[in-house]
Amino acid sequence: GICGNLPAFVHLTHQYNIPLIVDEAHGAHFHFHPQLPISALTAGADLTVQSIHKTLGAMTQASMLHIQGQRIDIDRVNKALQLVQSTSPSFILLASLDAARQQMAIHGEKLMFETLELAKEAIDKINKIPSLSVLQIPQNYIKNNGFIDLDKTRLTVNVSQLGLTGFTAEDIINAMGVTPEFSSSQNLTFIISLGNRKTDIETLVQTLNNLTQIPHLTNREKICKSKKDTIIAPSMCISPREAFFADSEILPFEKTLERICAEIICPYPPGIPVLMPGELITKSALEYLQEIQKMGGFITGCADETLQTLKVVKG
Repeated sequence: GICGNLPAFVHLTHQYNIPLIVDEAHGAHFHFHPQLPISALTAGADLTVQSIHKTLGAMTQASMLHIQGQRIDIDRVNKALQLVQSTSPSFILLASLDAARQQMAIHGEKLMFETLELAKEAIDKINKIPSLSVLQIPQNYIKNNGFIDLDKTRLTVNVSQLGLTGFTAEDIINAMGVTPEFSSSQNLTFIISLGNRKTDIETLVQTLNNLTQIPHLTNREKICKSKKDTIIAPSMCISPREAFFADSEILPFEKTLERICAEIICPYPPGIPVLMPGELITKSALEYLQEIQKMGGFITGCADETLQTLKVVKG
């Protein structure tokens, strides 16, 4: 739910007449209430992509692409879309987009007000549970470019004082019937949306309270002590295109040090690739991937998501 300084990005790019394209997958609801962060289009972005199904009422896969201003040629965008879109689109998905659009156009502010009230109730109650805390903007906080606003419908709950990683906590509450949107080394993140009701908040709070009552978690020696964020400096040996089309081979994980990577290796969280095709595989990158996996995270993008092997450029 953390939001950067989008208006500053707009100002900087537009100084050079460069269009700003925003991945606003989780921000389709921003426009509909003044207590939510500024939307990309309101901030002045030229193009934004929104996953309507994530925060509004459309069916899964239903998304919208919005364009404003003169910096982006709409005809050129349409030609590009023709390369990747089906000639037989799902009219069920399109109808759900239209229904979601109508719902927000007529009732958007009311629905978002109700959603924000539910989120506030959840935050107040969760913060009263011992050893749990919800991410909030501190009072008297001096905003900086990395964190100028927070989407209040995102509840990021820190569970580290329970002696758990977020991954382990997710497994436990999944068994109790509650599924978070996201887990990380120390946190669980939940999305409160227009589809939630007061009973959902009650269930969430009760489940988190039950989580803190599990007897073996009272052993303070089991507190999760995560390492500081690892900084991995990429070292590009050849271009991603060259690596993608080059002959490759599969090697055991431990034998890939100092070889050129031939696939995307992306730990989740945070969902940012550690290695890209063409990059040199370093010791720090391998150690970081192992650490994420050990904590319960998972690896995506590569052929072998267990990390027993990696694909490297041959030779």
